[in-house]
Order: sequence, then C-alpha cells, then structure tokens
Amino acid sequence: MAADRSGHSCAVVVSAEQQAEVAAAFVQEAPDIGQRAMFLGPASEARDLERRLREQGCDTDARIRAGDLVLTDEDEVTRPPIPSRASPSAASQSSRS
Repeated sequence: MAADRSGHSCAVVVSAEQQAEVAAAFVQEAPDIGQRAMFLGPASEARDLERRLREQGCDTDARIRAGDLVLTDEDEVTRPPIPSRASPSAASQSSRS
C-alpha cells in the first residue's frame, strides 16, 4: 500500500497481520511525504503493533526516535482529570470568611 500523497490514508483490515502490513508500509513511506504515523490504543496493542512492524522490517526504534512513529497508550490521554484537593464549595466558603 502506498501512502496517499495528500497525507491521509484509510485502510480496512481484517487481521492483526494485515494491520501490521498496512501500517508498516505507511510508516516506511510517511517521512518521505512529511507525515507521521500515530497509534492510540491500549498499551498491549501498541506493543503488539510495534512487534509486528519489526517483523515487517520496520526499524521502529529509529522511527520513534525521529518522531515519525508515535505509539500512545490511550490511558495517557483519556484518564479523567485529577480532582482538586479542595471542593469548589469549600473554596467559596473560605473566601467568605
């Protein structure tokens, strides 16, 4: 699969092997067209995809170092915000005192 020169690519895959094959082709070509390949999902799937990319001949370490490949654990971006130590009602009451 050749990467779309517009910078967009869409592929419907039916297996993890096919996903890795399609992803490896895009990751290999992405830097040549000024694009980056990004994966957002469970950490276990990111590790599996990275392994499969290596099996397809992709130097994932080099691509990650160069910023061409980003594998992100979805928990890093979807965690709920950390609640404030003081509740809003407590803060408004203390400001009235």
